[in-house]
Amino acid sequence: MDALYRHVQWQKGGVLSKFRLMIAVLAAMIFVVVVLRWGSEFSAVMASPSVSEVYSIAADEVPKLPNATSTFAITRQMEQCDNWMTSIVAGFASEQALQNIAIACEARADDILASTPSFSLAHLVKAGVARTRSDADVIVQSLSAAQITAPFEGALATRRLRLFFLSGPDVTATSLENDVKVVAMSPNFRPFLAQFYWTYPERRTWLTEVFEALPPNAARRVVATIKKAAPGGIQ
Repeated sequence: MDALYRHVQWQKGGVLSKFRLMIAVLAAMIFVVVVLRWGSEFSAVMASPSVSEVYSIAADEVPKLPNATSTFAITRQMEQCDNWMTSIVAGFASEQALQNIAIACEARADDILASTPSFSLAHLVKAGVARTRSDADVIVQSLSAAQITAPFEGALATRRLRLFFLSGPDVTATSLENDVKVVAMSPNFRPFLAQFYWTYPERRTWLTEVFEALPPNAARRVVATIKKAAPGGIQ
């Protein structure tokens, strides 16, 4: 009986060892696939061209953007598209280069929104594309969608305000009043309001009205930040 018992236990141990080996192999295969996928997406996005490089490419053709799927990769792509279209380089680039970049970024934003309609940065990129085409209605619609899908994120609020101010005085977006309030409450992003205030005098009345609706302490901090950043050092 003892021999039989040991034999049964040995067989069980062998089966268990094989099962554990299969699990280990499967886990290793999954790990390799994940690493390869993330490594490929990370490399593709991080190796994308700089602002000057992308405009050089876009002068002759539509830039090719990787078909990324991870949240990290598509976030980085949409941030790059926003930076490309709002860069000072865009103001000196040819219309062909600007439109080629807009085409590439619009295609990626559409792909992303098809699977994730609430991806705020993609809506922002759509607004940036509309700005290159002077389409005020789409700018407002897309900025509104971007704000609704990420109403309390300071970094995204700052990006939306930047595009809003760059779009000119004819574009009105009352929904962005909340973005001003979000940015005003953050010491990290508040200096951008001072930059916007001094850079876009045509928007100062609108900004001042929003500031007046802030809690008193927040309003005082904003005013102090604006004065500190004033040309000539107004105190």
